[in-house]
Amino acid sequence: MTAFDAGAEFPAFNIDGQIVLVAFSDRQLFAQGAAAPGVMLAQHIAWEAEYFKKTMADSVIPPSKLHFAFEKCGVVCGDWVLEPALGSSLPRNLATSIALPNGVLVLTTPMTGENSSEDELRAVLYGIAKSLQTQESAFKIKNISDSERARDPAQRPVR
Repeated sequence: MTAFDAGAEFPAFNIDGQIVLVAFSDRQLFAQGAAAPGVMLAQHIAWEAEYFKKTMADSVIPPSKLHFAFEKCGVVCGDWVLEPALGSSLPRNLATSIALPNGVLVLTTPMTGENSSEDELRAVLYGIAKSLQTQESAFKIKNISDSERARDPAQRPVR
């Protein structure tokens, strides 16, 4: 796995030869109250559709369908396709949305002629979803780093 375009708004990675964009949406941005994970995903896709209508109406057709894939992801997730608008140079994109306690993580990959079939791309995104490890609360890298620096050098792990 290698990083791709570190200056982009969302990080993207080259995972097994496939570009994968990673984005997180806090549930406070789109969810109305406490919602079951499946309901939260449906609220998220509606919110995404509104975002694309407002910001990229000339380039893409907003997503309208969410296909749930609970058994394939190992977590509560669903996938959707972002279609380019007529005359747009953007490729089709396949996205997998993963419900987390505090929001939705979206993995997106372009579907171009050079890469795998839609089913193969889904399998890549589902594999990533299955490998995720989440925590109940967020952690701050700076706090971990500061704590490590404060330890006696003799007690730090040898690398």
